[in-house]
Amino acid sequence: VDEALLGTPTGTIFGAGATIAVDGAHPDYTAKYTLAGTETEGTVPFTLDFTDATGNVAVQVTAITSGSNVTFDMTAPETTAVTIASDNADTTKAKVNDIVTISFTVDEALLATPTATIDGNSATVAGTHPNYTAAYTMQALDTEGTLAFTVDFSDATGNSATQVTAVTSGSGVVFDETKPTATVTIASNNTDPTQAKTGDEITVSFTVDEALL
Repeated sequence: VDEALLGTPTGTIFGAGATIAVDGAHPDYTAKYTLAGTETEGTVPFTLDFTDATGNVAVQVTAITSGSNVTFDMTAPETTAVTIASDNADTTKAKVNDIVTISFTVDEALLATPTATIDGNSATVAGTHPNYTAAYTMQALDTEGTLAFTVDFSDATGNSATQVTAVTSGSGVVFDETKPTATVTIASNNTDPTQAKTGDEITVSFTVDEALL
């Protein structure tokens, strides 16, 4: 303030019901308030009132004279789209050395680069707001089956998103590192199927244990 005051100034942040701690001495003062989470999101409103030593009441202060206002945000960021795919010929399947990529879009600016895992392994995250990817190259001994994943991030204010663990569209990716096997028999159309002569037809019959490429 620009002159000595009659008493300690008073202040509110988010309304008269706010608990304000005012400290300092002429000419510098601060008014502090701890957010409870029940306030209205948006630009933080405040008031400051004070009276000079003569008794003249200042015009109530409700705006800053320099710098930027403070915006209150307690809403956690969210993903608006999440998919996962492999670079396999069938993007819903992956084998060792295939690259599995999570693609996701967030609804607001982030505090830092998101983090992600695929099958519990750290994924490499790339991109900028609002579109990101997280990629991992499948390794031997990774867990076979539908791949679990996680994506974590916080908005620019520091609100943490609920961890993302599911796609919003499409299907998951199944990791398979087990080589297919076959049950095989061979027979001739000879009277004795274990024997063959010129002109006989030999047939190899085999049954595989999983769908083929």
